[in-house]
Amino acid sequence: MTLGMDGSLAPSAEASGPQHLATITMPGYTRAPHRGRGGQAASWWPVAGDSVVVEFSQGPRSRIQLRGQLQGTSLHGDIWFVSSDGSSFQLGTFSGAKNR
Repeated sequence: MTLGMDGSLAPSAEASGPQHLATITMPGYTRAPHRGRGGQAASWWPVAGDSVVVEFSQGPRSRIQLRGQLQGTSLHGDIWFVSSDGSSFQLGTFSGAKNR
């Protein structure tokens, strides 16, 4: 996952503030990247404290959200499936490290 500061190419209606560009590759979750990209286009935005939401589309009726918190150089949180009908459920958890 790469989080950038440019404007998002895949904006979300769920965002509570400015959205930024993200690129994500999660086998089993993301679609194959387009030529010249390292992963699927996504959107990210900050929420309270050191928390962030990263969202990408699963198709026209659903999306995946990574809801996490940055503590030092570690990012960890939950993976959620969100349907356009408003239903959602947790798929699992994730963790990662911040590159400097």
